[in-house]
Amino acid sequence: MDRTEKNLKLLAVFSYAMMAAGLILGTSYATLIMVALLIVAVVLSKDAQDEDAVLPVVGAQVLYFGVQIFSVLLSILAMFLARIDEWIVQPIAKEETPNYWGNSYSQTSDWLDTTNDVLDFIIFLVSIAAIVFAVIALVDLLRGAKFSKTLVGKIAKPFTCRKEVYYCANCGEAVKGEFCGKCGTKKE
Repeated sequence: MDRTEKNLKLLAVFSYAMMAAGLILGTSYATLIMVALLIVAVVLSKDAQDEDAVLPVVGAQVLYFGVQIFSVLLSILAMFLARIDEWIVQPIAKEETPNYWGNSYSQTSDWLDTTNDVLDFIIFLVSIAAIVFAVIALVDLLRGAKFSKTLVGKIAKPFTCRKEVYYCANCGEAVKGEFCGKCGTKKE
């Protein structure tokens, strides 16, 4: 293993730690740090001999942003349910209670509070599942297993932006179409 691959492995370990910290603590800069880690990993992987060298870092990104996207979708659902409560349920209800700021009055619904609590609990469970996947990935990474064969590696594989390059069998030039641009040999 060369120096670049070791640096990518260290970067992957840091990515999984940052992913877990971002999900647990909810740090506001976690997303920016995760994007920066991905950029650094892509730049470093250009020098690596292994084309799957960036895969462990991409695995951390997929887990982190997957949880974030799921959280956004549940937040949209919660807002939709709040609008249903506002337009349909509240006109039926007659009880008024002070809102969060205490200076105006709004109607509340118990079902909406319960639903929001359930959605928050689901986000918590998904975050815990992502952290469990991160621990599994770290164990596989530190154990030295081929990461593309691991559970998180298989999940992250479709998200790598790797383009297969075909080289001409006759002259060795990279072929972009059906025929080699240098010698004219048909792509096999």
